[in-house]
Amino acid sequence: MDPVIARPLIYFIMILLFMALLSLPFLKPGSPEFAVDMISVIVLLILLVIIAYDIRRTLRKAGY
Repeated sequence: MDPVIARPLIYFIMILLFMALLSLPFLKPGSPEFAVDMISVIVLLILLVIIAYDIRRTLRKAGY
């Protein structure tokens, strides 16, 4: 993935992750909203790791 394209995607994921983590303390554990929020945090973290790995792999291939 081109780092120019990935940068806005990383910023977008970070904003969504921040909003999901911000609402987490106000949710009751065991409620459906808490479960959905935890799933979204996990999915966003996985996406962030995949994109970061792909950028590093692309830059390493380019010789940086």
